[in-house]
Amino acid sequence: DSGAVHGQLGKAGAGRHILLYAPIDTHLSGTQEHDVPWVGQSQRADMVPAASTDLSDYIVGLGASNPKSMIATLVEAMQAIVSADLELPGTLSVATAGGGMPWRPENSGGAGLSSGVAHLLSHGLRPDAAVIMKPWDDVYYEHPGMAWFKVTVHGDLGYAGIPHGVPGFRNSIAPAARLISSVQDWLERYPERHESQQVRPEGWIGAVQAGWPDKPAFPPAATQFWVDIRLSPNQSLEALCQEFQSLLDQAMADDPSIIADWTLDAAIPPGRTDPDHWIVQNARASWEAQHGKAYPGAPKMAGQTDAAMLALHNVPTVRIGFPFLDPDRTPQAYRDGLGGMGVAYVPDLIHATQMAVRLALTSLFDIE
Repeated sequence: DSGAVHGQLGKAGAGRHILLYAPIDTHLSGTQEHDVPWVGQSQRADMVPAASTDLSDYIVGLGASNPKSMIATLVEAMQAIVSADLELPGTLSVATAGGGMPWRPENSGGAGLSSGVAHLLSHGLRPDAAVIMKPWDDVYYEHPGMAWFKVTVHGDLGYAGIPHGVPGFRNSIAPAARLISSVQDWLERYPERHESQQVRPEGWIGAVQAGWPDKPAFPPAATQFWVDIRLSPNQSLEALCQEFQSLLDQAMADDPSIIADWTLDAAIPPGRTDPDHWIVQNARASWEAQHGKAYPGAPKMAGQTDAAMLALHNVPTVRIGFPFLDPDRTPQAYRDGLGGMGVAYVPDLIHATQMAVRLALTSLFDIE
């Protein structure tokens, strides 16, 4: 199920068609059985699907900021335009879809990795330009790509009674630990080699799997780990794969006990919209009008979004958003462990809604 839905206002086929878009799925399941201990020793209020308004001007709950506030701001922007009863010279659409988080839920039937927005774009939604709402009160025309590498370190099935040093027996876990350390060192140096104008691509080892927890007496013949590596628009997926293979080749040459290979589990290429395109220029002008000062430029980031999929479908896309939580105003508990994703500050959302209205109207009416 793509979880996709969109609404439309104005004259179809006349003038520009602007899409206001945000994804809707969350990064956690919201259940203790699935999330603990990986989120910590217990779930906080920002990790469960139940809204809390105990803090003044805040809404706390799973995905309260990212992604629920994102689509909420765009729906409110659309509602404001509807209430104004304007005769639009083109078409304004608002849409949301599942599959926007960089994960593939179990038993999802292939959902995930921007599957929802891809479904929309392949089933008749073809805007001239798109605005995607995300955290960070900035203007982005470059959109990071993403590649997931599954690395398998090979060994032999063993038994805890076998002495160390027995000829012909190769453990997989200890060599995997050494390879993980080499990959981590490489990842820490990776971003500076591939920066672009707005993207500093990062990479992290996100999961490790080996053996049977219910029978640790039998060391497994394989240990696997997964690496998420982001790409800037300066990179190609093919070049990244070659770079990763060179890393493994060097690690195996330095340590003959490591026998490893990899597969590419998933990948979405990076995207870029020409910064001179009208949707980007209008976004900058809207930001400046909203803030009353010249736009200083966006900090480089690596957050992968559905914007890359929109760009892959040749839809010029700009990313706008709302500020991250003010650390001086927000309780410490909600600033740690991705707390910002589950905590929304309502005044910031009003500001983002106003900017979305301004950007939509200036783009539709072609106001310079």
